[in-house]
Amino acid sequence: INDVMLSNHPIYLTNRGQYRLDIRYPEIIRDLITLGVGRRKSLTLEVPIINLNLQRHFWRGMIDGDGSVLIDNRGEYITKLIGTENVCSGFKSFIERNNINSRNSVHKGGNIYYVLYQGHILVPRVLDLLYENSNIYLDRKYDKYQEIKNNELFTSTVMRCIWGDACCC
Repeated sequence: INDVMLSNHPIYLTNRGQYRLDIRYPEIIRDLITLGVGRRKSLTLEVPIINLNLQRHFWRGMIDGDGSVLIDNRGEYITKLIGTENVCSGFKSFIERNNINSRNSVHKGGNIYYVLYQGHILVPRVLDLLYENSNIYLDRKYDKYQEIKNNELFTSTVMRCIWGDACCC
């Protein structure tokens, strides 16, 4: 980041294992605000109008920034996006427009909304839509996507569904 921004400001590693860069340059702050990225963006962001061919890249960035890609302690695959009601509804609509049907709904948790996808069939389909053949992504989210794709349980579940055996999603 510093190389791209021609900066020598420190990038901090937090005690939660996340990196933080403080931006205090007024012109950059104004530009971010103009683009809709202000304080507490997870509570205020609206989905911009985006060309259809760029939408999966936008949503991948949203998952990388305000989402989760994980395998829980029971081995369940989960993808979750948090944000405004507008953002979560927009993500749900994007998934459905790409022929990934689910009975998911947008939920409210306190002052934030979220949409959650889980399952050994549904989550890999959502993640394929976002990450397959992409070269810009957050490494740790992409690595988890790869882990899910390469998981034997996913492969065997898909094969059972293809061959007509009982299929659990």
